[in-house]
Amino acid sequence: MDVRVVASMVIQCDECSQQLKDNAELAIHLKQMHQKMYCGACRREFRTMEQLNSHVKNFHGIINSA
Repeated sequence: MDVRVVASMVIQCDECSQQLKDNAELAIHLKQMHQKMYCGACRREFRTMEQLNSHVKNFHGIINSA
């Protein structure tokens, strides 16, 4: 029986240590998870869209329909 083990390349995010399969996934991850975002109402900075949406809903009473 011939068994071959193929090691897959893993790329790790420098900011959160998440492991991704290639540079394209890393680019998407960085844009979605680590790009700085700002509240349009008070200009507070957030690191994730989830945090921004939660802030806008809880502090400004606006629900994002997107």
